[in-house]
Amino acid sequence: MKFKINSKQLKTKLENLSKVSKQKTSLPILSCFKINVQERNIEVTATDLDITLVAKVIPESVNEEGFVCVDAGSFLDIIKKIKDSVVEIYSEEKLLPSGQKKINVFVVSPSGKFKMVGYDAEDFPQVHDPIDENLVTVPVISISQGIGKTVHAVKVDEYRPALGGVYFNFQQDKMSFSGTDGYRVAVCYDTSVKSEMNKKVILPKAAASVFNSLLESDDIDAEIMFDDKNIRIDLVGYVLYSKLIEATPMDIEMVMKQESEVFFTTKTQDLLFAVDRCLTLGNMNGVVDVNVLLGEVLVSSENVDFDSSGEERLICENKQSSGMFKCNGRFFVEALSKISTENVEVSFSTTNPMVFVNPTEITENYTMTIMRLA
Repeated sequence: MKFKINSKQLKTKLENLSKVSKQKTSLPILSCFKINVQERNIEVTATDLDITLVAKVIPESVNEEGFVCVDAGSFLDIIKKIKDSVVEIYSEEKLLPSGQKKINVFVVSPSGKFKMVGYDAEDFPQVHDPIDENLVTVPVISISQGIGKTVHAVKVDEYRPALGGVYFNFQQDKMSFSGTDGYRVAVCYDTSVKSEMNKKVILPKAAASVFNSLLESDDIDAEIMFDDKNIRIDLVGYVLYSKLIEATPMDIEMVMKQESEVFFTTKTQDLLFAVDRCLTLGNMNGVVDVNVLLGEVLVSSENVDFDSSGEERLICENKQSSGMFKCNGRFFVEALSKISTENVEVSFSTTNPMVFVNPTEITENYTMTIMRLA
């Protein structure tokens, strides 16, 4: 293979690919990038066997097609240290007297030439492409927001695999994203995305995080193809493959249908910072008390061992209802930080173990629940 390419353009792609490749592994080929040179396109691939990411780059020119593997860390390092310029990359193969094949990869910059060991691309793992039975087109911004507002609630637990990813729920009237760790639930949905199926898949947390790191523009669509075991997401410049979590999906959204008795509305940022400040000097376990009174809400936390505490009062609207609850303050802060509306509505019930956190404007389709501690 032999081609010329802009080093800055290639660097951006390699940095994203490096989030997938493994530097410490019992299979050395997993610490490599696979470079596939075609007439008008360069594909660079990285995999950890569970996630495979393919980056597509347009070259300046191609002199010879072919493919080769190269150590990901070394290749990325040298490309990063070359100034923004056109570089030539090519490979050479020699057959040794022993019958073994020796491969070298060369990177030629305007001021230097660098040589590194290459590896046979045929040893690189094959991609597990899903069977083309479920196909849907989704705006990238919908996936990005859905993952961004739910992935923080996901917990990777080998004994409870159903908690280890973001749920993609395809429905005829909407698409929803959700995540849970058993103590909190986050749900985000988009009514503009509709499909002809009612199916739910679980994308592993690692794959969801990789996807959100790839976005160069929100104003594009992604094509999602999946079967029972694998998923493929196509977007401009990248193709992401991932194994799905094979576990019975939980009915997360049923939690959201429970009724509440006590409601109060207040400024989102005021409540967020009040909880955060009280946690600074309060309970070491991160527990906060929220006491809803007529026209105000009292947020407090106390650390008995160190004789420290925090307490703040906020003005609120509470529909002539009052009550109190304890919850994990860090979870409460995270829930509030995901809401972009000026005001937030918090609701709970004495008979329901969950506290609901909702934006007040219907334009933001997001809900989070937190388990009450008392």
